Amino acid sequence: MTPTNRRATSGLLAFLAWRGLRSSPLTLVVLVGAVAAGVAFQVPNTANILGYEAEMLEQGVKCGFGDVRLYPRRSRRIEAAKATMTRVRATPGIHAVDAILILPAAIGHEGHFQSVAALAVDSPDGRQPFRLVEGRLLPPGDREGILVGRALARRLGVGVGDKVELRVVFGRNDLDEDVGRYRLTVRGLFAGTFTVCATDTIVVDRRFVAGELGDPEATDMLLVYSDDPEGAGALAARLAGAFSSLDARSWTEDSALLRSAIHGSAAVAASSTAMVLVAVGLPVAALLYIQSINRRRQVALMAAIGIGGAEIFIVFFLQALFVGLTGIALGCPIGYGLVRYFRAHPIFEMEQFVLRPVLAARTFVWPALTVLAATLISGVYPAWRAARIDPAEILRRGT
Repeated sequence: MTPTNRRATSGLLAFLAWRGLRSSPLTLVVLVGAVAAGVAFQVPNTANILGYEAEMLEQGVKCGFGDVRLYPRRSRRIEAAKATMTRVRATPGIHAVDAILILPAAIGHEGHFQSVAALAVDSPDGRQPFRLVEGRLLPPGDREGILVGRALARRLGVGVGDKVELRVVFGRNDLDEDVGRYRLTVRGLFAGTFTVCATDTIVVDRRFVAGELGDPEATDMLLVYSDDPEGAGALAARLAGAFSSLDARSWTEDSALLRSAIHGSAAVAASSTAMVLVAVGLPVAALLYIQSINRRRQVALMAAIGIGGAEIFIVFFLQALFVGLTGIALGCPIGYGLVRYFRAHPIFEMEQFVLRPVLAARTFVWPALTVLAATLISGVYPAWRAARIDPAEILRRGT
């Protein structure tokens, strides 16, 4: 057979497939509608799940405790913290390193005190393990300023510019006497993340607190930011090998809540995809099968004029392909409109955690391919049944 004949045969098969779909307009509308609805549902669903995962990583890693956390293996605090921090910052792939000192404390206003964790932060690279929502950051060496979690500030009734009392337990000697007492000004308010809880945390300058402690290099842990959450495990392994005195833990090891939330999001995405496959596949398969049964006489006539079983299979399989492509073409714009709506009206918003759907190519490609695959798979059995029809028997019976 020449290339010209092959092209003509392909065109004929496509024509027969399209004519078969047009023979039942209602069935065609229902088929395309089912596919379009599946795509229109799955696109914003995928966008919201991607947005949820992106916001969790933003809150818990990029604006949280970083990709990797370094702890002392044996000593109470990191030894030679300044030199160690300099070496860590020079490691390829690392964008920022914070030094953290954590001490028990109590914050009070107008005689009302609440126990908190004093997070003393030194962030020379400008990356903080929290998200500032009001006011300004603490300048280096600030001995008179404090940052307060927004929820905590509401309970204490304080705002930016107010004075608060701070009691820090240093724990060097007698706990009853080894307490630092300070009157500080609220410089700003921050929102909590998956690692910094705004309800029971305050932030002060590490150099100020370390000086009061009598150990200018006092550091409990180093936060490492690489802006590559997926590569955190490999980075932690490299740091563990380079710094034998430190315990390097990636965020996947050190943040159980964040890890579980990511895994839960993936499970929801898989369940949603499975439901869409069923919701699209079953009606498409049923309608295409009914159509193949109703068109048995036409199939017999096609066979009588020399169209073989393989070609008949292709004709009915092309119908599923046409339905899938048309449904995707209609469903993607609807899904795009829904994504735009949810970006303007997030389905979840609390403090600074805002779930905004991700508008990217994968938002549309994966749902479109998933629904198209479901449609094509649904068309296999009806096409196979049509190809196995005995034309002689159908024409003899006249049905």
